Amino acid sequence: MSNTSTTAGNGTNSAGATAPDLSFGNFQAALGFNGILSIIVVLAFVLVRRHFPSTYASRLFMVPKKLLPPDLTAGLLKIFVSDADLLEKCGHDAFAAIFYSKTLAILFTAIGVPALIILLPINATGGNGLAGLNLLGMGNVADERKLWAHFLFAVYAIALTLYAIFRIINESVRLRVLYQRGVDLAQRTLMVRDVPEDWRDEKTITDIFNRITADGVEDVIIPAVVPRSHAHVSKAHLVARNKLEAAVSVYFSRIARQFKQGSDPNDESASSNHTSTEDSSAKLRPSHKVPMITGSKVDSITEHAKQFQETQKKLAALQAKEGLARVSTVFVVFREPFQAHLVSRSIVHSTPWVMGHKLPGVYPEDIIWSNANVTYFNREWRFLMTQLIIFAMIIFWGAIVALVLTLTELGRLQEMLPFLRSYLEMYPQIAKLVSGILPPVIVSVLLSLVPPILRALSAFGGSPLQSFTEQQVLSTYFGFQLINVFAVNIVGASILTSFNEIKDKPSSVLNILAKSIPQSANFFIQFLLVRGLTAPSLELIQASRLIVGPIMMWLTGKTPRSMFVARTPPAFMYAESVAGHGLTVTIGLVYCILSPIVLVFVVAYFWLYTTVYTYMMQYVYRTKRSTGGKFLFTAANHMFVGVFLMEFMIFAIFILSQNIPIAILMILVVAVTLWSYSQAKRFMGIIETIPVASLAGKDTSDTGGIHFSAKWTSFLFPSVANAQIARGISLDESTHVEIEVGGGGVITRLRSAAQAYSDPEFGNLDLKVWIPKCSIGTVTADVAGEIVGDCRTVVPSQVVCFGAGLDAKGGVVISSGNYSEMEKL
Repeated sequence: MSNTSTTAGNGTNSAGATAPDLSFGNFQAALGFNGILSIIVVLAFVLVRRHFPSTYASRLFMVPKKLLPPDLTAGLLKIFVSDADLLEKCGHDAFAAIFYSKTLAILFTAIGVPALIILLPINATGGNGLAGLNLLGMGNVADERKLWAHFLFAVYAIALTLYAIFRIINESVRLRVLYQRGVDLAQRTLMVRDVPEDWRDEKTITDIFNRITADGVEDVIIPAVVPRSHAHVSKAHLVARNKLEAAVSVYFSRIARQFKQGSDPNDESASSNHTSTEDSSAKLRPSHKVPMITGSKVDSITEHAKQFQETQKKLAALQAKEGLARVSTVFVVFREPFQAHLVSRSIVHSTPWVMGHKLPGVYPEDIIWSNANVTYFNREWRFLMTQLIIFAMIIFWGAIVALVLTLTELGRLQEMLPFLRSYLEMYPQIAKLVSGILPPVIVSVLLSLVPPILRALSAFGGSPLQSFTEQQVLSTYFGFQLINVFAVNIVGASILTSFNEIKDKPSSVLNILAKSIPQSANFFIQFLLVRGLTAPSLELIQASRLIVGPIMMWLTGKTPRSMFVARTPPAFMYAESVAGHGLTVTIGLVYCILSPIVLVFVVAYFWLYTTVYTYMMQYVYRTKRSTGGKFLFTAANHMFVGVFLMEFMIFAIFILSQNIPIAILMILVVAVTLWSYSQAKRFMGIIETIPVASLAGKDTSDTGGIHFSAKWTSFLFPSVANAQIARGISLDESTHVEIEVGGGGVITRLRSAAQAYSDPEFGNLDLKVWIPKCSIGTVTADVAGEIVGDCRTVVPSQVVCFGAGLDAKGGVVISSGNYSEMEKL
């Protein structure tokens, strides 16, 4: 058989065919580039962090003083606080993300250190004649007796992983129980879909559910179907409000700038020129043309106040109409959260899909209102369509990934672009860098395009809640990556690249595949170098927010509302993050035996993300829709995929190499894993509802999972062992409130269920006009009176100045620590 020439430092296997090998030169170039880039980015973060608090401490704006994280003036090491503080100050989902990455970091450290000490020397001296990084893989072991060490280590890794899975499940249960025991309006509310049309009245629904809960129903909300004309008026009402706020803010800003130039409203002598001050202030009122360009000028405040009053009257008339059709989704408020969970488990109708989908603990801002009136069978065919689209996407993305990996192989690039050949020959280090960086970067970019599409498909398929959508995206995206990154590369590296050798020696197909499968780790080393070193540092530096954020604030921050939007911290979308971590877990587990060098980068990946999350969750991110750590349970189940794939790959290699005794023992290991998986699935009911024992004040922290002794637990998992964390209620899970400002005071009151659970397109007659407070004379009171006017539907409490003011240059400023109140304005 003729030897095939290799490109830029690639090695060859013992048979002389080209091996899919990442040479040490390529590896060093990729490691050096990603390492240096990460160090530069982190150093840049350390240098610029204090100078851009709106980017690197944006969450401090929304946090009340009692929940502020540690001051970092003394150093970044203060980000490491106790688990109790993290839970209290960051909330359930943020704490769950940190807990998950920290647990995995400890797990892979416990697997990786022994693997590097025991397995690497065995592999390196295996005698199979492989080169490059393949020398360190299991495929280089020729002596079958040495494979017993790999089998025993596999049992150790699997046992430790199963323990970690149940620790994560245990924590997920604890967080969910704490979360679901909340007593606010949302936790007591049950969302019921597919209610029959003749049952859509408050008395019928109350009678049905009171039979289950013994007069537990407190309120029933059945939203109306909003006609298109009604929605148009509601939208016009919002537009008029926003324009009015902008006009008033411009007016007050001009006044503030003018008085900075010599007019002090607090000066006692100012009363003598009170008239001239009023005259000068009147000239500062903004104006615009109606119609635009060709019309005559009108006073902007007067015109927009008139439009706001008119749309308010129209909206009041439309809301007063009777006989509107009602949506098929009903919201039932119970007196206690447990009653909502109890009813969610009941069967209401003899037809299974009628009122069969019931969701407890629903927050109003989490509802996807466009799906509130979609029928069951409509959702079913939509769901079928989305699954077909996702299946087509998997095939399409898989083909693209395979094609890109083929085209970005250095030899292929030189064939397609001949001018590169001489250049790369002159600069071999560039060639090594391209080989080590380009493929994983392109794959990562392609994969980043998928989550937004999956979210849109989930909403189209009839998802009732945005948090429900995130759960669907988490599972779907994990499977998507598993196929398009893991499976495609396994097939490409292990089978396609060995095709010529198999064709020449078909009788040796089993031995050839047994050698080539461990060598497929080379791409994943490249992949983890990019994902494990560069990605966490880029998430920390937030380059796009650093550049675009100040520009957008300068362009749009002209009103308290727009300033509030500009200062709102970015939301942590856990679906793509946790799905990516799940893929790394799978890679780490599968290759911890086949190519232990991979564990170095898996360990670095999770420790870096633990550090980044610990900072970002306290100082930058907000959790937009809390699930009480529900995604932890999904992530733990995804870890079983990695365990099963690991066992299958090891079993397949031992079968291919005709090592029957170890293959038989692996079947027993698989059986134990299957039993563990069946036990883990039993926790699903606890995740979805409240255990009765917790309501009786009994300790439910011990979920009956797999436990080691306290000594071993403390040694292996110090961050998760014997966790006695008090319940923490984050700002994102606080009671819904509305703010009224009257006479300079602030009145906080609970939002009624009817207001909370109504379609936003129905409109809000209590819509707030949020303006900055101007301390010049009585202009604030005068403008507020002008906005209310003689319109009976606009009341003085709708004009608010809460937390908003002006600086000396006329710029709008808003206070910190009042995010939950401002969010309701």
